Amino acid sequence: MRFFSRKPVPKFTAIKLYCIGEPENREVLLLRILSSLKDTFGALPEEFDIHGPYGIRKGSSIGYRAFQNKLSQKGHGQYDALSGETNGQFGFDLLLGARIGEITYAELVIWYASETCVVDFLRLVEPILGPLNASSGFDIDVPDGYSITTETKIKRSIFGSISIQLDYKHLAWLPSVHEGAVRGLFRNNIVNSKQLSALESRGITSTKLLPRGLHYISCPCEQDALKLRQVP
Repeated sequence: MRFFSRKPVPKFTAIKLYCIGEPENREVLLLRILSSLKDTFGALPEEFDIHGPYGIRKGSSIGYRAFQNKLSQKGHGQYDALSGETNGQFGFDLLLGARIGEITYAELVIWYASETCVVDFLRLVEPILGPLNASSGFDIDVPDGYSITTETKIKRSIFGSISIQLDYKHLAWLPSVHEGAVRGLFRNNIVNSKQLSALESRGITSTKLLPRGLHYISCPCEQDALKLRQVP
């Protein structure tokens, strides 16, 4: 007897961008995120959530017009997270004012279904780097059954409840990002000047100079990228 049926979990790619401290302007940042999503995927997300005193019941979502109305009424200073998605195909998660060790950071995750979406990494992220005040970033493939944001395994009970373990191991490098620490190298990478100096000492060079002292490094061969993830 089957108590429940579990649909296949699609494979996702997640672009993760990090800022130490706060973005320069939350409102401009959100506009750039939405503009890049529309330019890349041909549409805006359909469902949104705001974490903060904006009158959205926990676990529910609102449409684009209601999302814009709430932000127009209450401004951009009171939320600590925003998210938006379209039917499991693409979306974003913006976390603000988070802490790890002695630092405060912001994390922007833009994700999409790898099997149905083709994305130009730089075209999507370049307009966002400035207003985010980005320090570093990359894209990763998220295995089936793992959380896109925490990268830990999603546990499902036979009754349908979901639990996600948080360990923050994937962020251990972040407090030292401006001292040259990197998590590793992936297919597409945004690095700051200190990170680039550390990587150049190992023979890894920048592919493109970006504004605000950032650099782009491409590792198109997945096997090479896997080897380079061992960079301390």
